[in-house]
Amino acid sequence: MSHSLAEDDFIPDDSADDSADDGAIPAYDDLMFACTNLCELLDVENDALLNHDAETIAALGDRKVALTRLYASYTRGLAELPDSGRAFNPEQKEELLAIGQQLEELIERNAMLLRAAIEATKTVVDIIAHSVRSSQEPGIVYCRAGTMCANDDKSTSYSLNNIL
Repeated sequence: MSHSLAEDDFIPDDSADDSADDGAIPAYDDLMFACTNLCELLDVENDALLNHDAETIAALGDRKVALTRLYASYTRGLAELPDSGRAFNPEQKEELLAIGQQLEELIERNAMLLRAAIEATKTVVDIIAHSVRSSQEPGIVYCRAGTMCANDDKSTSYSLNNIL
């Protein structure tokens, strides 16, 4: 997500007509939909990361990508057309800034938890690989000259399941 909601996205418009309809405009509803759903998803994913619930994390992947793209397209639109922020009434601006701040906090926590999970998985894989290498018995192998010789080399190949 390259752009989060900030105060600068809502340029004040002194020429705005105060008698204009205060009803929500579609862009506001769409942006709130993307933000609130992404916040809910990140809450669930963060809990799943804390509880090491790989099934839940995997199940959220496609929806997370879709919501992230939706959010990015709306915020990119705000960044590219700053005048579009003028269409929001003050209450909408306040709500968008609040949900944007909440989303930013959830994203930071999610990134921290994902880094921790990746490091933990890497550590486990390294421990398993070291254990496999150290438990191998030296065997007889063919030397470069084509004769049989003892295998003192502990470099063993192994493969990992992609689910790890």
